[in-house]
Amino acid sequence: MGALDIQNSIKLYKSTMTEEGATSNTLKMYLNTITKYIKFSNLQTVADISPSNIILYRQHIRERGVGGSSINSYLAALRSFFKFLHEHEYLDRDYSTKNFCRGLKSAKANKIRGVRQSESIHEETGRKLSKKERADMIEVALFDKTNSSNGLVSTDGERNALMLRIGFACGLRISDLVKLQVRDFSYDDEDEIMEWRLTYIAKKTGREVSFYVCEDALMKDLQEYVHKNKLSPDNYLFPTGRSKKMSERAGQDMYAKIANKCGINTSTHDMRRTCATHLYECGVSIYDISQQLGHASLEMTQKYLRIKPSRENLNAKRKAMNKMQFV
Repeated sequence: MGALDIQNSIKLYKSTMTEEGATSNTLKMYLNTITKYIKFSNLQTVADISPSNIILYRQHIRERGVGGSSINSYLAALRSFFKFLHEHEYLDRDYSTKNFCRGLKSAKANKIRGVRQSESIHEETGRKLSKKERADMIEVALFDKTNSSNGLVSTDGERNALMLRIGFACGLRISDLVKLQVRDFSYDDEDEIMEWRLTYIAKKTGREVSFYVCEDALMKDLQEYVHKNKLSPDNYLFPTGRSKKMSERAGQDMYAKIANKCGINTSTHDMRRTCATHLYECGVSIYDISQQLGHASLEMTQKYLRIKPSRENLNAKRKAMNKMQFV
């Protein structure tokens, strides 16, 4: 499949920002800036975005005598656009985290920015979080003092912790995680499978994704959560307010806030990479991982996991092929 047309990417970005509740003024300003960058750089597809044209555009607006705060506003719009493209896998590299896309530094801005936009950001293509990092984030989510009192677990704490656990275990994009409904989980007792299955329509591709969730403790806690909160099959799993679906932006902010408290450099997309990498390292087949991620091809999954030939695998292949010889 070819690279996404740049105009279609703007339409998708606008639709997502609108759904997440961006104000009309903010959206208008962001789209205006993004359009100017695209026109200046003569972009045709998302693949045309590069560090060089980002740097040239930054120099261009500075040479026009634009003030520091306005430059920061322009770059904030580009960061938002690049982050959207990367988290939805239209763009391999996350240019929103790179220094050439940063605004001009100020003590106040750095304080507000937090870990989600830290200068010492994780690798541009994401990373796998360690077991301790995952555990720390889930614990902080569960006992977040801003959502509970006297050390007791709050409803929001349970919701956020469960959301993180499903994100790390299942590898969903944040856009799909926030819109999960109770009915998306079903118990498959046919053909002696006896496992829970998750089935949903991926927002990015529009394709159905279906796989088994083979984690007993998680599914037990999920059932208890549904029962305790009296959720019906049509209810969203992670509602805000009165059964209202959590927005993608709210999910990102929740994740960033928890990561900030833990001192961890990460983005929501790292849940997906953590899951995929962990499954691969534990010996799960590329086919099963590809199915769980909802990828269109095994080649896409191999690229996603950065799989390269290893000496160990080549030795095993040599041994197997030698056994096949008849002379």
